[in-house]
Amino acid sequence: MNNRLENLRVKLHLNWGELAEYIGISRSMLDFLRFEKREPSKNLMQRIEELEKEINKDVTTKNTTTQYDGIDELNKTMKEVLKVLERIAVKLENQSERKP
Repeated sequence: MNNRLENLRVKLHLNWGELAEYIGISRSMLDFLRFEKREPSKNLMQRIEELEKEINKDVTTKNTTTQYDGIDELNKTMKEVLKVLERIAVKLENQSERKP
């Protein structure tokens, strides 16, 4: 599991905390998975597999493309960053709603 998570982290250009947010789990849960102290749930395993497929599809597409367009890559990266920021915003909003 550690190798799979490391590959995701590297290919998405995220640190461990960002990867946890991206996947939708806590940093501590990510560490449990990395160090094989816990097994991923069925849903989490499906999410990881989906991300791996997306990344591999992107790599295959890049390898078959004869011209590299940096703007498309930048747009994709910005979309990924926005997804992470949206997840963080939702968590912060949920936390602020819980406070009396």
